[in-house]
Amino acid sequence: QLKGVVYLHTSHSGLEKPTVIDKLKQRGARIVIMVHDLIPIDYPEYCRPNEDIAHDARMRGVQERADLILVNSSYSLSRLQTWAESRKLALPPVKVIPLGVSEHYLAPHHAPVRVARDYFVTVGTIEPRKNHVMLLSVWRRLAEELGEDCPVLVIVGRRGWEMEAAADLLERCPFLSRTVVEVDGLGDSALAALMAGARGVLQPSHVEGFSLPVAEALAVGAPLV
Repeated sequence: QLKGVVYLHTSHSGLEKPTVIDKLKQRGARIVIMVHDLIPIDYPEYCRPNEDIAHDARMRGVQERADLILVNSSYSLSRLQTWAESRKLALPPVKVIPLGVSEHYLAPHHAPVRVARDYFVTVGTIEPRKNHVMLLSVWRRLAEELGEDCPVLVIVGRRGWEMEAAADLLERCPFLSRTVVEVDGLGDSALAALMAGARGVLQPSHVEGFSLPVAEALAVGAPLV
């Protein structure tokens, strides 16, 4: 028996087929599940086909099995409540627990990256929801107008799905080839230093449950847009 045991599930993975959670609950464990967002339900256009159906199944699994739900923001809480009300479902207790930043972002003395040109940073997987196309379009205009005085845009994140429009700009636009840098696989310490040395951190995403790069930028004192 697992009486007195608390099982904490911190990702959405596996929630559509919660066999393990059912077994733990049957043996007496208390189930705590974290919900990061309801974006696949609210904004299916930014997700893979049928992801809204899969995410609805995940949320039903959470509603039916959790003894406590954790959410990462008041926004995520409001979207979860709206989802439940629209389906006439009663939620278990829900608590807002914002995500925390690594200690690297809280260090009192950063060693900012030093480069010859001013630069800005954006962080996130290159995919439609993150709105890189808008940012790259702005940067193309800046590069065309400012020439060598154009600041560099550093994109931190891997290439994701359905990002062909962004890929075309990155690979075929000569203005961007001189002013945009893609970086993947940075650790917390390196990213904190990169943010600390930037003229600003840019996060133009269409929607987020909780934007961790925003919290990280604020923690290092970087200007944020």
